[in-house]
Amino acid sequence: MIVEVKVPQLSESVAEATLLEWHKKQGEAVSRDEILIEIETDKVVMELPSPADGVLVEIVKGDRGAVSSGELIARIDTEAKSAAGAKPAAPAQPETPPQQGKPIQLGSKDDFQLQQALAHLKGEPVLSEPQKTVAQKSAK
Repeated sequence: MIVEVKVPQLSESVAEATLLEWHKKQGEAVSRDEILIEIETDKVVMELPSPADGVLVEIVKGDRGAVSSGELIARIDTEAKSAAGAKPAAPAQPETPPQQGKPIQLGSKDDFQLQQALAHLKGEPVLSEPQKTVAQKSAK
């Protein structure tokens, strides 16, 4: 099904607006509510979201085009596949899972730096040198 993308209703005192830059190219997959383009009037810049998931099959008005309320500016095909054959854009996922660091040895320099950072975040006084634990003191 083809869904038409139109300029939203502009305020009564605004007769014309300007399309800024398309965020998607013709043939690219789009997701519902994904920003397609920004529309500028003499009073405001507004973002125009995609009304549906699909593929942006036609851009009727290009960048910097003058438009008025209700004017057709693009078409989205809700049943088409993008030029790359992909489904509509999915939320970005990290390419690699976060790396887990090696365990911190208690009493080590890394442990002390971690304690300093935590104290700083909590608003507690930050020690300038590691404090010996009771076990470390009695081991001598």
